[in-house]
Amino acid sequence: MRILVLLLLFIVTPTMAQDLGDDPIEITAQSALEWDRDNSLYKATGGAQVTQGTFTINATEMDAAYQGDQSNLTVITARENVVIVDTDKRAMGDKLVYDVQAEKATLTGGNLNLKAPDLTLTARDSFVYNRKNGNFTATGDAHAVQTKDKQDIRASNLTAMFTNNNDLKSMKANGNVTITAGEDVIKGDNANYDAIARTADVTGQNVTLTRDKNVLTGNRATVDLNTNISKLFGAVDKPATATFYPGSTKKTDTP
Repeated sequence: MRILVLLLLFIVTPTMAQDLGDDPIEITAQSALEWDRDNSLYKATGGAQVTQGTFTINATEMDAAYQGDQSNLTVITARENVVIVDTDKRAMGDKLVYDVQAEKATLTGGNLNLKAPDLTLTARDSFVYNRKNGNFTATGDAHAVQTKDKQDIRASNLTAMFTNNNDLKSMKANGNVTITAGEDVIKGDNANYDAIARTADVTGQNVTLTRDKNVLTGNRATVDLNTNISKLFGAVDKPATATFYPGSTKKTDTP
């Protein structure tokens, strides 16, 4: 038999309204909801959920801390089987710390995974979701795959920015950047990817564009996925260079 859901509803106070709007925060628990007045803490266990507008946090258990007034929630900590959903964006992790007033949710643990209408994003160390601008930042072996154009981007850190319809708008990549576009592999230190224009700008001390064994090097590369044209740029002390190996390019069999 299903356990009765216990529920708390918090009306946003005037001091919080500037950041969060008028949406109330609702906490539910399938098992139990405890109010620890001495420690200014609510504890939800056994199928806990927090909802505010389009934003939802689900987890096995969670704590909600407050300061002063009992409705002035400050930090929500969720543990085990954590899932956050905001409209069409869905992210998973083992632990979440949500700064209520800053509207920032930090996910950590194994199997960090974000799915959006046109993007799958994974990371080793953390996800940070900024509700104010809708951006997701993935840290540690971050890997993004754009569903529509099948673009593959890897970097130490990736920040994904979205349109109002939650389609991928652009992406910033920092550290050990690798972009796979068809048969081409572009590597550099930093990159800006415009998902709408379908272009990428890669910079670094040693930017390379590789196809099979053939390599182009410089300190900046631009890639236009619409025209299939890539450009390498050099510097005064380091010109752009292309090295070709005859016969190395894979040939496509024709009928």
